[in-house]
Amino acid sequence: MGFEAFPGAGPIKLAGQETSPVFEFSVPDEAQEMFLRVVALWRDNEPLGGQAPTFKIRAGRGDFVSVGPDSGDVSISSGTIEVGSVRCQRHQHDVFLLTVSRLVENSGPWKIRITNNDSETLRFLGFSSHRDQETLQPWLVLGDPSAFGSGVLRFVGAQTRSMELRNWGTAPLMFGEAAGAPLGGDGSPVVLVSRPDRVSPHDVGQLKMSTSDVLAVTRRFVHVLRCNDTFTSHGRLNIDVEPPSTHEPFPESSEFFCRRGCGCLEYLPSTPQGGPCERGICGHSAASHHPI
Repeated sequence: MGFEAFPGAGPIKLAGQETSPVFEFSVPDEAQEMFLRVVALWRDNEPLGGQAPTFKIRAGRGDFVSVGPDSGDVSISSGTIEVGSVRCQRHQHDVFLLTVSRLVENSGPWKIRITNNDSETLRFLGFSSHRDQETLQPWLVLGDPSAFGSGVLRFVGAQTRSMELRNWGTAPLMFGEAAGAPLGGDGSPVVLVSRPDRVSPHDVGQLKMSTSDVLAVTRRFVHVLRCNDTFTSHGRLNIDVEPPSTHEPFPESSEFFCRRGCGCLEYLPSTPQGGPCERGICGHSAASHHPI
């Protein structure tokens, strides 16, 4: 890949007036310019459009210099030597492009940090490259990122299920699978029902899948969605397919849910004496289901 993401693990959350840690970005020796494109995320499907952040850039042992959309060109020095200049442009949908020009070779390491000037908490994700176009990168998030086990979709018997597709990047997400395509490789009964053609930055789409065949035993299938997010791990979908339950359905609520985090809502003994929970997603002991 000809770009770097910062932070590499995904967006960093900054409260109003909070400043991020320092992130380092690589500048190739041959680079004439560097580009850093940063998205400020607020709510699903809704950019905030509030106060622009302040970006602080540092080269070598020089001081951090501050730049924003109204700053014009700002000189960057390392010691007493000018090693470049930076300007910031605000684009649509709370995307900010920093252009570092007049670069001097071997003037690094180069670093950046971000201050959120808005009163709202925002999440920031950036991409750096010496090619402008390579900072236009989608960032796929499968399911609800705040939910436990959000990367797993569970089918019991013949069902149709949906999963959310979020784009936290700086460019639209584009998908490749056609409706009716099998998902999960050999033996998988799961097929794609529908998916969006594209999901713009900030936005959320829906992936819809179905099963028609009923399996005799529980199986897990893995599928990597075909899309233009170059981080293939982002598109990894874990699909659990279970036979229909022959037991009573889960209660709507219970204090005897499994504390091991498997999703079992109530203990079902496998023997008259107790034993591990018989529910297909569980298999944990009775003690794991009792209130602490």
